[in-house]
Amino acid sequence: MAECNSTVVSFVSGKGGVGKTVIASNIGKGLSLLGRKTVLIDLDFGLRNLDIALGVENNIVFDLSDVFSGNKTIKEVMVDSNGLFLVPASQVKTPDEVDFDKFSSVITELKKDFDFILIDCPSALGRAFEEAVSLSDRVCVISNPDKASIRDADKIFSLVGDKGCLIINKIRLDLIKKNKALNVDDILDILRVPLLGIIPFDDDIFLSAERGELVVNQRNSLAGECLCNISKRIFGEIVPLKNFKKVKRYKF
Repeated sequence: MAECNSTVVSFVSGKGGVGKTVIASNIGKGLSLLGRKTVLIDLDFGLRNLDIALGVENNIVFDLSDVFSGNKTIKEVMVDSNGLFLVPASQVKTPDEVDFDKFSSVITELKKDFDFILIDCPSALGRAFEEAVSLSDRVCVISNPDKASIRDADKIFSLVGDKGCLIINKIRLDLIKKNKALNVDDILDILRVPLLGIIPFDDDIFLSAERGELVVNQRNSLAGECLCNISKRIFGEIVPLKNFKKVKRYKF
């Protein structure tokens, strides 16, 4: 596969707890289901969670720090999760203990074999964030519909420039209906950035993540459908946003 055909996408957020890792893992699976060879890279050294999201935490032997140190090749640390591949971060080393100078060469190597390279960044600014953004074709900024998350997202967009696009997670449709929460238009009026997708607050995501499963694999899951649609948009398809007013489960 020619290197120029690969797409690198980073998933970032200004604060923790917005659902970034769950979104990255499900979109990775969504792209895999579309027939695209996809690899996920966990850059959250010391606090990795992608392995749990994919249900492969017991399969991790080596990690990305072994590649940076020259002890292992990227293929030797890679873990296969039903056709979706993972390059794990170290659970022991912190970002300050990691030399990211070789990260660019890692991305170059992965581009030889993968259509999509997805990077799950730590929820903080720093070297990992800077390296990931600089090497990415697109940066997905994850925000919840609360003021603190939106303000942090605004800061992130000021750093990533025109690579950035917004994914709004945990939209509470019931509260929006009662005018007790910001709706999508309110958030876009504040941020004024391209919108890639919205995901409603859905217990399916939490329950699936706890089991190490991916909600995009579940039929009749509203969140899973939204994540599949975002995967298709990243793939290049034109998919309209979900009209939640027609979703009976939320009793509009």
